[in-house]
Formats: sequence, structure tokens, C-alpha cells
Amino acid sequence: GEARWEEGQNRQWPGKPALHCFGAPAPREVADGEELVIHWGGPEVQALDPLSVPGAVLHAFHWPFEEVRRRAREVAAHGFDAVQLSPAQRSISGDQWWTRYQPVRYEEIHGLGDEHALRAACAECRAAGMAVYGDLVFNHMQVVASCDEWKRAQHDQGHLDHLKQKLEHALGPTFNRDDFQWPWKALEGEAWDGPDRMEGWGCGEWSELKGGSPKVMDVHTAHMEKLKACGVAGFRFDAAKHMRPEHIAEYVRRAGVYCFGEVLSVDPAMQHEYTAGGPATDAPLPTTDFLLAVWLRSFLEGGETAVDFELNAWVKHLIDVEFKRGGSPPKVVGNAQRDGLQAPVLAQNSVRFARNHDTVCNDVPFYGIGGWSREAAQ
Repeated sequence: GEARWEEGQNRQWPGKPALHCFGAPAPREVADGEELVIHWGGPEVQALDPLSVPGAVLHAFHWPFEEVRRRAREVAAHGFDAVQLSPAQRSISGDQWWTRYQPVRYEEIHGLGDEHALRAACAECRAAGMAVYGDLVFNHMQVVASCDEWKRAQHDQGHLDHLKQKLEHALGPTFNRDDFQWPWKALEGEAWDGPDRMEGWGCGEWSELKGGSPKVMDVHTAHMEKLKACGVAGFRFDAAKHMRPEHIAEYVRRAGVYCFGEVLSVDPAMQHEYTAGGPATDAPLPTTDFLLAVWLRSFLEGGETAVDFELNAWVKHLIDVEFKRGGSPPKVVGNAQRDGLQAPVLAQNSVRFARNHDTVCNDVPFYGIGGWSREAAQ
């Protein structure tokens, strides 16, 4: 596959698998200035069972299961108590990381290894004192047509029927056209975070499954049970902000294990739709704290004045940047001078990170540490 690069020569993404150079010097060993210590949790974290609630998770991004098995004890020795896998279901063919996020059949474990390899990886991780978390792509499936084709089909019934037949051919017999979300709506630009974000088709081409459908949920539940039978102890929900909180809550209830959701947004209001809990969701869902990741990157690159803003004003500015609306950063409020500068932690149980596959493989400037373009990184 095509090489991908991070910030330095010690972290290469040569296509398969991603190489993590654990032997590289730690930042504190090579830094010229003061050491910066960022506390990721309070004393209450010490009492948690690492096999039920994670403290430090290695994102084994695009690692084959055999690689996870082989390096489990090495990973554990570096202080990790969990490993997050890339999606395990059969997906479209190809070595690129994003192929894992276009499911074809949830009934099969295929692509990074088979069921036997997954069982072996989970067993070795557990023997090393680590849990294993699976990555669930339940919002959508394989792309079968471009956004332009779907747009054309909205004015051509014959072409719409043809595309729905392609869906059935690619994703049947498990699913048919009635298992997908209609009418088709494209998520582009600001629509990604708009009122249709939970029913729209990502990029206008992600094959959006019908959220909450008993049939769809039963197929997904069987996939979770298969992963659990292999030794997977928890789940990440990919593209969670495109799924209704009550639907995710039902998956979590069925799973009966630790779960968290990828809510790719710096907007606390959107995150709280999932983290607040309530009658529709029963309990709060831990979500990925993208705002903290942005704060960390801004602080490390620009110092205190790069994050010394009133939080709501700064969030509005970040959203304006995301959707290319223009505008300048808000005024510095002076909290740093008063020793009142604090990192914006989303929730006590939020999943805090510095990089994930979105921060490394996208060029958007605020995803988090590692979100530089390949050219800039080189």
C-alpha cells in the first residue's frame, strides 16, 4: 500500500501493518525545555478494573490479529491495559485502512485474520492482563455508487431501481433494499453536523443502514456475540454521531460489556446527546473527547495564549474553521496569567486521546495531535 507518515522517522505507516516504535526515546528524554505533565484522570482511576474499564488503550490500527497476538506482551509491558482492534467483519477488498470501514458481511471474521486468529490474539492479550476492544461499523456498509450517481437517481426512477439492485447484489442475501435508509440524503459540508446527520448517507455514498430496524439490529447483535465468543471484551461504535443515541443504547444493552462511541465533533452539545444519558438511553455513553485533543494540539503548538479563550467562543470558532466560514479566534481572556487555565474535559468517563485514525489520516487541522498532512509531516 501507499506509505503514510507521521511526524518523525520513527513512526511510519507503510501500508501493512502500522509500525509502532516502542524503543524510540520518550519526549521527556529528548526535550530541551520544561517537561509538561498532563493528568488524564484522578485517583478514582486507580481503583478501576482494567479488564472492565480501560485506563490506557493501544489503538492497534490496521494490525493483523496475528500481529496483535505476537506483540501482546510487549504492548502490556509498556503500560497498556487494553488493545483496540480495527473492524473485524468481512469488508471490501484492499489493503487500505478505510476498506475496513466498508462492511460487506457481518457474519464473517475476515480481512485482518480469521476467527481462529482473533481467538488467539484475545487469549494472548488476556494472559498479558489486557482487554481487547472491537470496532463496530454499524452505521453504514459498502459504497456501491458515487454521490453523483445517487443524485441523478433522485430524478430517474429507473436509475434508482438499478442502484438499489446493486445494493442487494453486493450486500444480499443478508440485507435487501428495505434495510437501508430512504429517502436518500447526502451528508456534505455543514450537513455532516446538521439535522439529517443521523439518517443521511455520508459523502452521499455510504450505504446507510436503517437505524433501529429489528432485522438490522439482530444481524449486528450476532456479530457482537461472535466477537465476544472470540474473547473481545468491549466495543467502539464507529460514526456514532450518525446513529441515534437510543439505537446505540439498545446495542450497548444487548452487548452487556464496556462500550464507547466515536462522536467526531468538537461541539460539547452534540457530545452530550450521547453522554448525558436519560430515559431514551438509560445510561451515559462514554465518547471520544475530540475537543480535548484539539486543546492539547493547540497548547503544544502555540502555548497558553493559543487556548486561553472562553470555552463557548472557542468552540464556535473551531466549528467555523471546520466548515470554512472564516473568522478570527476569540479574544484571550487571561486565565493563564491568573493560573486558571484548565483543559476542557468533556466528561468524567470520556475517552481521551491524542491521536486516532482520523487524526493521522486526515488533513483537517483540528482533529488532534498527528493531524498534519503527509507533505507537512515529511
